[in-house]
Amino acid sequence: MRAFSLALRFLLELTLLAGLAISGARLADGLAGLLLAVGLPVVVAVVWGAFIAPRAQRRLRDPARLAVEILLFTTGAVALVAAGLAAAGIALGMVYGLSLGMMLGLGQRDEA
Repeated sequence: MRAFSLALRFLLELTLLAGLAISGARLADGLAGLLLAVGLPVVVAVVWGAFIAPRAQRRLRDPARLAVEILLFTTGAVALVAAGLAAAGIALGMVYGLSLGMMLGLGQRDEA
């Protein structure tokens, strides 16, 4: 169960980045859409790598890390809804909530 939890978490992180890219492309036309499609996931990946990732040099401690993580996933879910992909946004939020609950229950917050 622990391995499944970590694998799900990794897939959710990738889904967050893909969802932001798709949302960015759909929310604007032309160059602005391209910049959003590339820029949104890059910004989130940099924040994640700097403050949330297990090997981040400046990794935040909970509850700050949890707050940033929730903010990023909420942003991704809201972006999908705003881009007309409500089912995907709701699914992202719900699966993230389930994953977070599983990680808390298994004591894996420090591993992810």
